[in-house]
Amino acid sequence: MRKSWAMVVSLALAGCGAEFAAVEETIVDGGEDAVELEGGAFTSASGTSGGGAIRVTTSGTIVSAHPRVVRVPEPTKITATQLAEVLEAPAAKTQGGIEVAASWMREAPRVDELVASGDFVAWGTGRTFTVASRRDGAILKSKELGNCFVPIAHSSTSLFALCGGRGNEVVAYDPSTLEERWRRSLNDQVVTIAEGSGTVLVTLRSAQAGRWQEVVALGDRGEERWHTWLPSSNVDVRADGDQLLAFERDPTVWAFDRDSGRVRWSRKTDQAILGVIPIRESLTAVIGQQGVWMLDDGREVASLAADSERRSVIEVHWPLLYSCDDGHLAAVDLETGREKWHAQVSVPQAECTVFPSDAGTFVLGDDHVMSLDTTQPAGRARAITIQGRFKDVTSEHHVRGREVLVGKAHVLTGAGGRFVATVRQHGPILVSLEDVHGPQSRTTIWPDAGSHQKVELTNDYYEDCH
Repeated sequence: MRKSWAMVVSLALAGCGAEFAAVEETIVDGGEDAVELEGGAFTSASGTSGGGAIRVTTSGTIVSAHPRVVRVPEPTKITATQLAEVLEAPAAKTQGGIEVAASWMREAPRVDELVASGDFVAWGTGRTFTVASRRDGAILKSKELGNCFVPIAHSSTSLFALCGGRGNEVVAYDPSTLEERWRRSLNDQVVTIAEGSGTVLVTLRSAQAGRWQEVVALGDRGEERWHTWLPSSNVDVRADGDQLLAFERDPTVWAFDRDSGRVRWSRKTDQAILGVIPIRESLTAVIGQQGVWMLDDGREVASLAADSERRSVIEVHWPLLYSCDDGHLAAVDLETGREKWHAQVSVPQAECTVFPSDAGTFVLGDDHVMSLDTTQPAGRARAITIQGRFKDVTSEHHVRGREVLVGKAHVLTGAGGRFVATVRQHGPILVSLEDVHGPQSRTTIWPDAGSHQKVELTNDYYEDCH
């Protein structure tokens, strides 16, 4: 969902929901001194009218949170319960959207970050940044990072690299020019990065192994705004607008105040957390091993237990939810619960990563980055003629009459193991032997490589034991 957010979260698990509870850990937030109130509650010694923190104890545990402001609910088209149902709904219940296709595609072994800016789209992988035209995907420039490397980062405005001997220096780059915007040295190695609305959240690898992890917030010029410690050694972060979130998979969610870094609220469950998705405003979806929970400013407002068949959830960019199953990417409108569009972006049994933005929808699937045209239904796919040969390395007498899958077509090999098929398919075309396994028994054909292509399949199988 990125692999990335390219994190793909599968909800095809059985079980019951789990209730959230206040975190039973002391959270150090550097806040003001607190005084205990009747009933075990704590409040700032300076009172709450000026925005001080309230601390509530549960079994001797202190949880920091800002006082809740009475909010006038805005009319919405969908309730939190309906949102939970959409998140948990099987893909079959929401089908019916139009098929869309890529306006362009480019080979890329992987994509760790992607940012669309104006007329450009830039992505980073390994030690290289690449800038392409957002209109046609033409490569415009690239930048080798030398001793730096590209981390997996969730970002919408900058590309990030980690430099320094310990990977403790964060460098932000302009995605259209690849010029350095700012750099910041931190005390320890950076583990994760997420950026949203001018705030960059990073987690650092703690020298105190196994107990606490530091979270640092940087501004849009790299200045340090605040830092706080969480009682975990494996924290991931998400940032979207005013929502700054951290979570550990086993299993706690924290929300930070954007200005001070104080923990506004924290919730835990007795079931493993697979992912946390900021939905909009104060609404957050927690994807658990056994269901999905909707939290509104930390309060559970809806939950739904998973049963057998559930779609994967890899990203939400309001109002669309993106899911990818078997290389099939679908965008579901959260306000209506119906599929808006779908596209084949990878081969069956393969994952994909989506990078949605206001500037367009970009996807990584099977070593290609592509830009989807979601404004109109896909036209008729062009014909691709694939000529192939099956080479039997164990016995050349068993090459005739073998079944081959070419996209959605099934063909049989003829004399010498040769076969040919002409198919029309948007996106990658899988060519594979039906009854043979191994790395040489299948290959992927991309339509942009030409209308006539040749392949060779074999039953050669080897194991790398090293």
